[in-house]
Amino acid sequence: MSDDDLHKTVAEIQNLYPNSGYRMMHGHLSSRGVKVQTLSLRTIRRRQYSVPTPKAMWHIDGNHKLIRWRIVVHGGIDGFSRMIVYLKAATKINARTGIYNYRIERPWRDDYDHVLDLFSCLFLDLEADGTLNPDNEVHLFALHWTYLPQLQRHLAIFQEVDDDYGVDWEGPHSCEEEGVTIPEVQLTLELTNEEIASLPHPEVPLLNSVQIYLDTVN
Repeated sequence: MSDDDLHKTVAEIQNLYPNSGYRMMHGHLSSRGVKVQTLSLRTIRRRQYSVPTPKAMWHIDGNHKLIRWRIVVHGGIDGFSRMIVYLKAATKINARTGIYNYRIERPWRDDYDHVLDLFSCLFLDLEADGTLNPDNEVHLFALHWTYLPQLQRHLAIFQEVDDDYGVDWEGPHSCEEEGVTIPEVQLTLELTNEEIASLPHPEVPLLNSVQIYLDTVN
């Protein structure tokens, strides 16, 4: 059977049995005397779509590599150019709004290799030293206070390096437009303005961040 005939046969079965999975589809084909490898069947049935222009569709996802410390990185890429529209570190997992949820495999792998792994190793070192307990609310507050600005700064650098495509992102779809959410940071403890003012300033070089974390804990 040619590829075209196989596509037509699969489409016909899908129309008759729209909820058929791969195994059921394989069974339908076998009953018709059609032998096909599962990998080929997956390729045929994989969803296809096209994005006509930049900003026509944005894919949004969340990376949970730092979820042990209640940190999630939310991001979006343009479906046409694959340009990263935004990367935001947050302590709130659920975004208020969104468009087209899509698993962004390659950008997540890249930003984890370049950014998230650095912070994961740093946080694990703090745990190994006994200075960070992810179940301790004070420790988590100090961690977020100290390292969310650091993480966001590193994500911004990664995005600048990755996104040199020359697309006008100040056009009809801005990052503030309804339908796209850039999540807000929410610290784990409620403090007064006076208490916040007394905390050490987190905008320091990463090499000095451990001391800022320890001062915040104390």
